[in-house]
Amino acid sequence: MEEIFLFLNKYTNIGYIKFCKIYKYLNGKIGDFFNLDRHDFVNIGIKEKDINNIFNNLKKYNFEKEKKELDKYGIKMCNILDADYPYLLSNIYDPPIMMYYKGKMIHNENSLAIVGARKCSNYGIKVVEEFAGYLSNYFSIVSGFAYGIDSIAHRSAIRNKKRTIAIMGVGLDRYYPEENKNLAQDILDNNGLLISEFPIGTKLLKSNFPRRNRIISGISSGVLVIEAGLKSGTFITANCALEQGRDLFVVPGNIYSKESIGANEIIKKGANLVTKPEDILEIMDMEI
Repeated sequence: MEEIFLFLNKYTNIGYIKFCKIYKYLNGKIGDFFNLDRHDFVNIGIKEKDINNIFNNLKKYNFEKEKKELDKYGIKMCNILDADYPYLLSNIYDPPIMMYYKGKMIHNENSLAIVGARKCSNYGIKVVEEFAGYLSNYFSIVSGFAYGIDSIAHRSAIRNKKRTIAIMGVGLDRYYPEENKNLAQDILDNNGLLISEFPIGTKLLKSNFPRRNRIISGISSGVLVIEAGLKSGTFITANCALEQGRDLFVVPGNIYSKESIGANEIIKKGANLVTKPEDILEIMDMEI
C-alpha cells in the first residue's frame, strides 16, 4: 500500500477528489491501482495529460530506492486509509491522501493550533507564551514552524514538557527556516511530531504554505490567532478554519499596530474574541 500512495503523492496530480474516484472505481481495492490501464483512467475521468504523466513516471518509479531515502532521514509515511491517520484531518474537504512524518501519529488527538505573525511584537510574544504554556496542559499545540508566534508556541509547549506538532512547508529532509533545526529536534525529543505533505527534496515555494495552512487548521479542534497582518499566511489559516468548521479564537491587538490589523479584522468577521486562555476552554466546553 505504501508503494502506491508514495507514487500518487510524489509523481501524480491526483489529490483527494480524484483519489476518491479511483477508490470507488476499484471498489475499495486500492492495491489494484498499478493494474489500471489508460482506458480505466479515462473511465474514471482523469485528464489525458494526467494519464500521460502517470504512465511516464511509472517507467522510472523505484519504490525500494525511494523508501531507502526516507529511512535514511527517519521519515515514516501515513496515508488516508491508515488507522492512525488524524481523524479531524480526514474530515476536511481536501485532506492529504498521504503525509510524511517523524515522531508519533495519533488518530484521535485533542489538538489546538496557535498561529500568528512572524514579525511579532513584545505584546505578541507575551501573549503566546502565556496562552501556549497554559493550553498545552489540555491540547497538543499545533503550529507552522515559522519564525515568530509559531516558533514561540512550539517552544512554550516544550518548556511545559507537553506535546507539540509542527506542520512543515518543505520536505522533511530539510528545515525552513534553517535556524529552527534545533527546534525540530527538541519537538521530537519531547514526544512531538513533524508532518509534511511534501516529498523529500521539495524546495521552498510560496504555493506550499496555503496547502500547509489547511493542514494546520484541519488537524486541530480550534485555531488561536495571535497577531496577523491583513494578507498574511495566518489570515489564510483563519479562513481555512472557518471553511472547515473549526472554532476560531483571536486575541485582540493594538489598533495602531500593522501586526494586529488582520487579527482584528478576523474578530470583525465573527471569530471568538479571547483575552485569557480559560476563555477557550469555556467556549469549547472543556473542564478547567
